[in-house]
Amino acid sequence: MSENRDDKPMSNEESPLISRRTMLASIGLSGMALAMGSTLGGAVGADSHTVTAASYGTGKYLDSVIITVDSIAALRQFAPKSGYSVVRTASYYAGMGKGGNEFVWAASSTEPDNGGSIIAVDGLAAGRWKSTQYKLNPFQFGAYGDLLIDQSVEVFTNANIISGHDDTDAFQRMLNTVQYTAYRNNISKMKYGATVNHVFEVHDAAYYVRDTLYVRSGTDIEFLGNAAIFFDPTTSKDLFSPNYQEMAVAFAVKTGWNAQTIVGIRLKGGVYVGNVTKTSTVHANRCFNGANAYKWVIDNVLVERFAIGCHLYPLDTSPWTGTRRGNFYENELRNCAFHECLLGFWNQANVTQCTNLTVGGGYIVGGAGAANIADYYVRNEGGGLSVNGFNVAPAGAAVKPAKAVVYDTCAGSFWGGGYTEYFNYFFELNPVHRWGGFSFKSNVTYKETEDCYIKFTEGYFAKYDYAAKTWTETDNPTEGHNQLLMSSAFDFGRNPQLIDDFFEFLPQYDFKYGMYGVRMNGNTVNKKLVYDVKRFESVWTGFTSRNGIRLWNKGSEGAELAFPIKNKQLDAYVCILYREIAPFDPRNFKLNVLEYNGTNKRITVGDDVVDYGNGWKLATVRNVNELVNKGNFIITLPVGTRIEIEHIGAYASGFPIAPVYMQYEPKVDSRNAFSLNTNYSGGKFAVGDFMYPVNTTNSSNVALNEQKINFSLCVQEGTLKPATDMAQYSSLATAATVATEAPNLINLATGSFVLDTYYGVGDWIAVTQNGTTQQCKIVGRVFDANGQPTSQVIIDKTINNGTATVALGQAPIYRNVFQKIVRRSLPFAPPSVAANTTNSSNVAQSFASVGNVVDSFFEGDLKGTRMYAKVTAANTITVYHENPTSAAVDVSAATLTLVIYTSGNEMA
Repeated sequence: MSENRDDKPMSNEESPLISRRTMLASIGLSGMALAMGSTLGGAVGADSHTVTAASYGTGKYLDSVIITVDSIAALRQFAPKSGYSVVRTASYYAGMGKGGNEFVWAASSTEPDNGGSIIAVDGLAAGRWKSTQYKLNPFQFGAYGDLLIDQSVEVFTNANIISGHDDTDAFQRMLNTVQYTAYRNNISKMKYGATVNHVFEVHDAAYYVRDTLYVRSGTDIEFLGNAAIFFDPTTSKDLFSPNYQEMAVAFAVKTGWNAQTIVGIRLKGGVYVGNVTKTSTVHANRCFNGANAYKWVIDNVLVERFAIGCHLYPLDTSPWTGTRRGNFYENELRNCAFHECLLGFWNQANVTQCTNLTVGGGYIVGGAGAANIADYYVRNEGGGLSVNGFNVAPAGAAVKPAKAVVYDTCAGSFWGGGYTEYFNYFFELNPVHRWGGFSFKSNVTYKETEDCYIKFTEGYFAKYDYAAKTWTETDNPTEGHNQLLMSSAFDFGRNPQLIDDFFEFLPQYDFKYGMYGVRMNGNTVNKKLVYDVKRFESVWTGFTSRNGIRLWNKGSEGAELAFPIKNKQLDAYVCILYREIAPFDPRNFKLNVLEYNGTNKRITVGDDVVDYGNGWKLATVRNVNELVNKGNFIITLPVGTRIEIEHIGAYASGFPIAPVYMQYEPKVDSRNAFSLNTNYSGGKFAVGDFMYPVNTTNSSNVALNEQKINFSLCVQEGTLKPATDMAQYSSLATAATVATEAPNLINLATGSFVLDTYYGVGDWIAVTQNGTTQQCKIVGRVFDANGQPTSQVIIDKTINNGTATVALGQAPIYRNVFQKIVRRSLPFAPPSVAANTTNSSNVAQSFASVGNVVDSFFEGDLKGTRMYAKVTAANTITVYHENPTSAAVDVSAATLTLVIYTSGNEMA
């Protein structure tokens, strides 16, 4: 069973107070020494008598003579006499002026002398002086509170103590006045201290403590003023902790969960300083050890230099209970600050509430020359953590936590109203429950470009090992998140929505059709950009999609890709899901380049926001240009860039944790947008992809060849290169010789001509070996031992070791064409058309055949007339101008566009 679900409701157990007689009877002689030992302080099972005026009856002793003695030592020598029922001590130690108390004589009491609130008189077996005070303080138990340290030294250690006494025993004597108790189900009625003898106040002083202080259910301690404990153990110890020995003894009496639950502790105020230094290896462990803590309140404390500031968790009680027992939920941290700790706050309890939580460091822990560096400031593994108001941040950019500011397992966590800065990763998330949840709302975060808001723990998402050609599966496959995030709610900031009309040609780019709708700026030949269309890979290597593009700039200068925008919504976030194969600066993702009155005053560049822990990241670029709603999203690819991209999408109201994909067909499928600019590529397509092949011309003669046609119906998978790429092929030799390796590898960077800048995954090449030519599709790329791409590619045919030739010097012939479209634009001056008359004019157009469908578009004002066209003879289109009105119409000259839908399945 998960520990997050291991808590249970408090049961209705009887006898909530464990008496000494019951306990000793249950554990026998071997347990008697434990029950009476110093760790129990005589508290377990002692008869409970709250000593107040009400206990003795109002007026019973108030009229008696009250005398004062100078110390507890004097009180032990003071036997009661008639009329002297009440005695006051001026001080705990004679002349110190601290720890005064008031006592009343209890003649029949034989309780052990506890050194503070119960005092035995020397020589008397029965009768005790018992304090009348409900609020006790450590001075009344022998504390000195006189620590004096050299404040010129950077950190507190025992080496810089000038003077002072060890107050450990005095504090423990005070805390031992609270008995170990197992509470019933009506715990909600309990008030702090109401079921115990006393509550405690720690007065303004500096106390030196060297050992653990044990606390029990119902303990209520308030530190006043600037009261501070300097904790200096010689071994790794906690400052405040339940006593595990007492818990084991209690289990021998009561086996229920309540007996193993530490209930209703309140610690308010105080400064707590441990002895962690920059290089210490043995030091103070936890300030607050909340083992099996239930309904604890830690309020307005300042904790510094502990290994762990506060730890709330389910204690493993199995060494004495057999199976883990005890509750661990409904605890509160209010106005708590944890500084210079190796881990400020570690929560493994359920339904923990934090308000105004401050955690930081960097001067000592993580500071210059420090061997002690925090991995995280906060670590949450509990269910239902709520943090309202927080300041969790290091002291500066040079002292960031080693891993992340916060680690969270997302079991219903909420973080709101907070502040942070200076981090490599703000959150490291490791959702351990399939239907957990995480929310981050209304926070102020200062981040640098290279900082990430979120990193998922490595192993949460599956990862493809390119060198080994294997998948590394998720760490938690049984939880159901083999690939994608599974949660009941996962909310970071606002509620992002995909803007499906942000880009000109696609709702989002997933590169299903290769570089369709992408323009490369500048000279393509010099840039030599290699790209692999990943949906043609025989082995899936991606993250969230079978699609995606792999880009490799092997040219001599940087390349730049432009993604046209038609609706540049203000405050939109363009999000890029990418994997850097070689180091890549996200600032190469850009918006508003020279698009604010011709300047870069509104340029914005990419920031990494999510690291998925498997090599993939999400970067965002925010639009802040209010002047224009068109333009381009730019990706700059410096020389040597090696990167994969699976998704580029624009979102309103923030960014998503995982991308949103939409099904789409290329825009050119619409008869209202027949072609793209020649700067755009046709991309790479698979069988069944239907795209109109459009040839835009201003000539009556049209050569319907592959270089001119942008789109077609694919009956064979492959690539249709854009015109700018096709120019490269004209300079190549007739054939190139390449090295081959059985059964299906070709090295495109070997032989008489380097081909690896011309072909990538998804391309078809004609490979001739031993006199046999095969049409081969490239279905993969080989990576080296470092996971870097090579020029060796995988084909879908079998070949032998040795060499082969690849035919060059012409455009690749990849597919049959089902239908071709020719678009012709020409100036047209229609003659005057009489009433109720139709004029006709002929236009010569090659490839036009009778039966072809023709659409006509006249850009001028037709003034109530209509215009249409049809093929009336081979290579002849007749344009008809019909006037259905009762008067003659004269139409001014304008551009006439004719679109001819040709038929045929000939090779282009």
